[in-house]
Amino acid sequence: MKSDEPIDGLDAKVHRSQYGTAKRIYSIEEKVSGKDRLAVAKAFLKKYASDLGLEHALKGLRYEKERKSLMGYHLMFQQYVNGNPVSGAWMRVDMDKKGRVLGVQNGTIPQDRVRKTVRKAKAGDISRTKAERLALKAVAPTGKVEKIERVMWPVNGIPVDAWKVMVRPERAAALWRLYVAVEDGRVLFKRNMVKRAWAQVFDPTPVAALNNTHLDIDADVPARAYRKVRLQGLKKKGVLDGQFVTTRPTKDRVRSADGHFLFRRTQRAFREVMAYYHLDTAIRYLEGLGFTGLFKRPLKVKVHGTRVDNSWFDTGTRTITFGTGGVDDPEDAEVILHELGHAVQEAQLPGFGESNEGWAMGEGFGDFLAASYFHDKKPARLRDTVFNWNAMPTSEADPPHERRLDAKLKYPDDMAEDEHDNGPIWSACLWELRALLGRRRCERVVIASHHLCERDALFADGAHAILTANERLYNDRGRTAIRTLFERRGIIKPK
Repeated sequence: MKSDEPIDGLDAKVHRSQYGTAKRIYSIEEKVSGKDRLAVAKAFLKKYASDLGLEHALKGLRYEKERKSLMGYHLMFQQYVNGNPVSGAWMRVDMDKKGRVLGVQNGTIPQDRVRKTVRKAKAGDISRTKAERLALKAVAPTGKVEKIERVMWPVNGIPVDAWKVMVRPERAAALWRLYVAVEDGRVLFKRNMVKRAWAQVFDPTPVAALNNTHLDIDADVPARAYRKVRLQGLKKKGVLDGQFVTTRPTKDRVRSADGHFLFRRTQRAFREVMAYYHLDTAIRYLEGLGFTGLFKRPLKVKVHGTRVDNSWFDTGTRTITFGTGGVDDPEDAEVILHELGHAVQEAQLPGFGESNEGWAMGEGFGDFLAASYFHDKKPARLRDTVFNWNAMPTSEADPPHERRLDAKLKYPDDMAEDEHDNGPIWSACLWELRALLGRRRCERVVIASHHLCERDALFADGAHAILTANERLYNDRGRTAIRTLFERRGIIKPK
């Protein structure tokens, strides 16, 4: 079966999976719509169940939730086998604001493969308690199990009965997700779900404010490097608890009786104020782009969380932790925005980054968000780079930087082992896209595209999601130029 073979009776474009089923249906011309979005979505899935690899009655597919975005509504269905959810196997139906089906993203396992997985419980099956012990042994003997549940985990496309175990090590900054086979206790999959930014990074940095790349990181900086700002959203006087951000997890957090938080970098409290201000301001900016309600609860921030030169976003606790090695990370607002990028993606699509390419997309998006957000506040010679202040102790380049966004990288020729090395492939595409579309349009299209991705998305999936988001938000204007960009970078194959 050809990868683009159409579906009989449906005027739409189709991408097929390795199994031949429709993995992605888009540019749907069918005009069926209705006020009852769930009923419309189910009717569509039943009508094309055969091509989607589903049973006609949608057996094994349960409606879970509806998400709202700039483009309309996204109805999520979870696949179940033997009464247990198939981890990562979701069906998403995208609808416009009038209730018309615009697209389908199919991450379910086809029924002919599901039938191969049926097995009866055996006396030797691994118990919940033993699965916990095996998971701890595999990643963190001194850690604790935060959550365990019975699921199905696809192995070579066949759902396998497994325990899904979330393990948090006692000392390491990590949250491991493991799948332990019920039949024999094998660890089928494991990944550290803490998303890290390896960086060293008051608007955004003294390097940018002074246009000086030879500052002394061990001394204070001139007064003109600082900018006086107004803190917004504080719920009560004296501490940094706000509508969108809270520094509650920070040890010995700053308190101000008069509500004034006027500190210099030689004072510990300065970094806490930096984190609060830039995260709160950026989230308000994203809301202005149309991405409202990303964070139902305030984003938690732990400043001075580690002495290691490293910061990360913990998907389990929804907490950003900043390191203090070298230049303290929260002194560089681009590091702060990079970590916000991880939090935004997780809010849009929990578990994003299941694949190595998806992980790299997360790193690339974080760099892009930081560079795009602060573009106009930086001298021209700094704009193609990120983390200029944080990189001062280690970078021999001028300007000092951790990563560039203007690299002439191509996929797959320039792929490396580490996601941070592969992130620049994706950020270079997004940076070029920004030059093509302009800041606001590019940011809206890129961020909206995350709603259209799956957790295990590859670079190509991300590119197609961007094309679809542009189609829905901007009537497909500039499609050829956008596609050409991704083709030239090797992300999408030429037609």
